[in-house]
Amino acid sequence: MSDHSTYTGLALLIACTVPTFFTKRGAWLQHRAQTLALYAMFAMALPQFYTFAEIPTTHNPTAFFVVSLIALISNVALAAYQLHRIRARKLNPLKDELYNDTKNYREVVEENR
Repeated sequence: MSDHSTYTGLALLIACTVPTFFTKRGAWLQHRAQTLALYAMFAMALPQFYTFAEIPTTHNPTAFFVVSLIALISNVALAAYQLHRIRARKLNPLKDELYNDTKNYREVVEENR
């Protein structure tokens, strides 16, 4: 039901993004896995918790389409950018790091040594 996924999805994304900026950079995926695991355990242990706080959302098909189209376009743009980097630098995406030549990548590696 979209009325529940509105706030749970936002809370799950915020819960893994905040530690990335304030505790350990470069560990977003690890934080994401931990928050999803905790959410799944909580939701299965206390399913009645989610019945009291419904947030009514728009059920307008046009709004859903616009948001979905923006997400699709941004994902296609990211895929095109990554393919461009792979081809321009002659990388193997299964074996090589794609962004090891960037300043941000080097900073994260140095912070996590």
